Amino acid sequence: MIELINKRLLRTHFTTFILFFYSLSFGAEFIAIPNAQILGANAGSGCQIVPTNSTIKVFPKEIRTIILDGSIDEIQAFYGENVTFDQIASAIDARYPQYELVNLREKSFRLWRVLPRKFVVQLSIHEKSSVLIFTRMKKSMETP
Repeated sequence: MIELINKRLLRTHFTTFILFFYSLSFGAEFIAIPNAQILGANAGSGCQIVPTNSTIKVFPKEIRTIILDGSIDEIQAFYGENVTFDQIASAIDARYPQYELVNLREKSFRLWRVLPRKFVVQLSIHEKSSVLIFTRMKKSMETP
């Protein structure tokens, strides 16, 4: 009986170790981030909103696009609870490190203003899920 309990404990600890190891190795390159290049594109152009390749392990659970005057004005990506706010922030930092507005950083809010490509990235938490929003800049948003 003791031997059976020990085998179950060992199996449980081993499984926990694998899950813990997976969460440690779960980095920015494994999270699908919306393609900001489609901002301003024609809504019917067939552009790929989220990249798909073999290294990506986590995709948004829901994606919404806002169409304004026939072109994509905003992309909203809603992530499940299986990915943390900090993991998504790391994925954005990996692409746009110099564009974060650090003075606006809070525990559950981050903002990047990518001036050369004229869009803003906002990361926040809404109802326990992380929400990532890419918005095309308007003329009034371009001046710092």
